Amino acid sequence: VLYPLLNKIGLFWLMNDVIPAQEHFASCLIKRKIITATDGLPFAKSRKKKFLLLLVPGEMHDLSLLFANYMIRSKGHETIYLGQDVPYENIYLVLKQTKPNFVLTFFTISQNPKDVYSDFKKNLDLGVNTKLLISGQSDITEHLKNKFGASVVLHPKDMLNYL
Repeated sequence: VLYPLLNKIGLFWLMNDVIPAQEHFASCLIKRKIITATDGLPFAKSRKKKFLLLLVPGEMHDLSLLFANYMIRSKGHETIYLGQDVPYENIYLVLKQTKPNFVLTFFTISQNPKDVYSDFKKNLDLGVNTKLLISGQSDITEHLKNKFGASVVLHPKDMLNYL
């Protein structure tokens, strides 16, 4: 239900048929529903896989990240949800302390792919046991896929491959 709604809102946004206040209103309603549903899930007991979910500096649109958090938790896996606009220094520290199996992030704002890669290379040491999962702006995701060996998640169904 939510994914088709988000697609429709996105189309309205592209056609200038929705104003930011309407988009924010709908997003906030959806966020509340996702957060409530996630809070109702049990915590992972077996700790099968550990996912670190975050948005890098400047990224503020966390709806997809919240939905991914729900999907992952609903399958019994552990999540560490850092949210939006997380400084690279903090990501580095959390990576070292938690040693997740996967790091998931989304790119919604337009950025230079080479700058994003440079920031990742300089600030994030994923190690050999951590897989980077990315989604969003195709120019950024393709660049990180090629340079980092990241896996691109194009659709919520794609997440199921890692769960």
